[in-house]
Amino acid sequence: MNALMNWFESRNERERTILLAGLIAGVPLLIWLAVWQPLISAKQQSSERLEQRREAYLWMQDAAAKVRAAQRSGRKVTAVTGSTQQQITSAARQYTVAISRIEPQSGGR
Repeated sequence: MNALMNWFESRNERERTILLAGLIAGVPLLIWLAVWQPLISAKQQSSERLEQRREAYLWMQDAAAKVRAAQRSGRKVTAVTGSTQQQITSAARQYTVAISRIEPQSGGR
């Protein structure tokens, strides 16, 4: 610490003023970049994850209610037949979903 003070005192008045101004501006900036900004970013990411999980939970609750209603209605479950593309097309027709095209990935998937 003594060596730092000696070095600082050996500077001329203009250099000392510039160093002090840089220190006054730099310390808050470092605190902001090293501490505050990561905390704000982490809080925002946590809020986004929470919202996504709430949406997923609500969707699961709705889907579970539909499954229970279907089980209570006693509808007979039929075996799935046909290719995957035929199943997708018939399900889309059943639920009135417009599919413009189906492109298989490599390897026929």
